[in-house]
Amino acid sequence: MTTPAFRTQSNSPIIGIHLDFKGVLFKPSYIPEMMRDLADQGVNTILSEYEDIFPFKGLSISSDPSKAWTQEILHSFLSEAEKYAIEVIPLQQALGHLEYLLRLPEYRHLAEEYQHPHTICLSNPDAKRLIFEMVRQVMATHTKSRFIHLGMDEADGLASCPKCQALGGTLKAFIDYLKELCTLVEEYGKTPIVWTDMLQDHFQPGAFKGLEKRVIFMPWDYYPTESDKTATARFDGLRVSKQWLANPSAPHAPNIYPKTTFSEDWAPSIKKLVQPYWNSKWFLPLFYTDIWTKMGFRIIGASAMRFSEAGPIMAAFTRSRKNFEVWKTTLQRTGQMGQIATSWARAGSWYPPNHTTDILWPSIADLASTMGATPKPFWPEISQQTLTRITDTLSKCREEWGITEQIIEEMEELLTSTIRTHTYEWKSLILTAKILHLHKDYEEALYEVERFGPSKRTVDTEWERMIKRHDRIIDALRSLKTETRKHFKERYHGKAFNEWIEILFDVPTTKLRTSKATCKKILAETRKNSSRIAKIRTP
Repeated sequence: MTTPAFRTQSNSPIIGIHLDFKGVLFKPSYIPEMMRDLADQGVNTILSEYEDIFPFKGLSISSDPSKAWTQEILHSFLSEAEKYAIEVIPLQQALGHLEYLLRLPEYRHLAEEYQHPHTICLSNPDAKRLIFEMVRQVMATHTKSRFIHLGMDEADGLASCPKCQALGGTLKAFIDYLKELCTLVEEYGKTPIVWTDMLQDHFQPGAFKGLEKRVIFMPWDYYPTESDKTATARFDGLRVSKQWLANPSAPHAPNIYPKTTFSEDWAPSIKKLVQPYWNSKWFLPLFYTDIWTKMGFRIIGASAMRFSEAGPIMAAFTRSRKNFEVWKTTLQRTGQMGQIATSWARAGSWYPPNHTTDILWPSIADLASTMGATPKPFWPEISQQTLTRITDTLSKCREEWGITEQIIEEMEELLTSTIRTHTYEWKSLILTAKILHLHKDYEEALYEVERFGPSKRTVDTEWERMIKRHDRIIDALRSLKTETRKHFKERYHGKAFNEWIEILFDVPTTKLRTSKATCKKILAETRKNSSRIAKIRTP
């Protein structure tokens, strides 16, 4: 059986990773090493989402000005990528996810919703003028890239203000604006890329004619982990079959959110489109890629190696690997361009930072090998089987288990006796495992107090034990904070780095101290009650 070729301008598919700069920032001195390692893994594309670190002229929008990039740093970044034949595709949000800009007093009036400054108002010419200027500056500095990614996902509140309501509805407003952006981008000899969730949420047959040759679609879906079925479909809204209502506890049953609607309620025209990919209560994963392909669009798939909800500690290695596989199968079936694994440093500009990128190298290798590359072993001293076992265990612990001391001890032993390459990243993985282990302990300690606090029957020795447990964890957090800060400070800096450290260590410590005070109060009450009962029982 012949495997379909990917639809690219070369013999190789796009194998890309997303660099999201709105979270914990690495120091510019790390750029050469990072580019060399990415090339060794088989990565040929970077989707670079600069957000407020980009050196815009005439705009002062950085939340951490001392760490924003200069033109010299940006030039070094692009030059190092070019040295290793890695294409850098800039991502400049042009519609939604503009919190970092619209939160500022001088720009907040450009938002569609003042109370939630996230999406620009398309009926405000100053808003469009500003975004067009930002897009121009980004394109002007990325002369070697064939593309620019315009974002345009999750544009909350689009076309909802009185003036924008006259634009003809959400989908028409989106498409008319996208056509304006296409004209701008084409002046620079580039092709725009956009996320497709807004188009899928508001899908209307026939609404996309004329865009097929002008724009590349990049649908994102991080949830399919099986190549033959999924319970949910994001098409004309988030859809599931009504059949799940009869047995919501069945294996594979979807989480039904308040905004979920039912596939049986699709309009006939959409049912006709989806029918080849819909079997009872199951859908073919990523089927909209097939639909977009039949409509003539070029596609780059968006998988995930660091999810929006990843949190500040551990990566979901196993889930990512399976998601890469599903995307590979889909892209081969449709003959499309390749995939870029997204890596969200925050769920959005206002959210807390997720974990660092150091621990993601196993996922980068998984992506590259899934797409047909031959990654150079990142830690050649250990087998791929050993690495997979360790990362699968860490993934399982992230979701369900407490980290066993054995896996941490094994990783430390490997660092001492075996690992000689990329020791910094291996140490990052060890520290991450230790932090997760300690956080599991801390969360259980809080839960224990919450669970037994209302009880009037717990003896004093139990509360004494809980207080000692709190003290032990607080001491461990203090020690691990020192070790973690020292290690990661070698590569990372800035306000977001300090924020990450605070979330990992200071926030838990404060909660534990509050919980410990509760324990002491209950302990005093327990002793008082015990003394009173003893007096009553004394003859």
